[in-house]
Amino acid sequence: MTDPDLVMQVSIYAFVLRFSKGWDTYWIADTGVSRVALAIDSVDDPIPVAHTKACARRWCDKCPGTMKPRSDAGVREPCACTCHLPTSPA
Repeated sequence: MTDPDLVMQVSIYAFVLRFSKGWDTYWIADTGVSRVALAIDSVDDPIPVAHTKACARRWCDKCPGTMKPRSDAGVREPCACTCHLPTSPA
């Protein structure tokens, strides 16, 4: 039985950005008229040297499985991300 003028509907959004030294999660409230930043959560997780960009962003399903070719040989090396390691039978 609350007056409709006293009720506010707020949508909460979060998005994650990858940086070379870790991840940032931004939490934002959207009232429909304005947006307010609620919090920023940072997690230290440096990108390993031998990972592709896709695996560094945790998009292992989109990873080509190889890194850029070495300049001396032109041979592509496997991505070192653990999502590409063969799994042992249980």
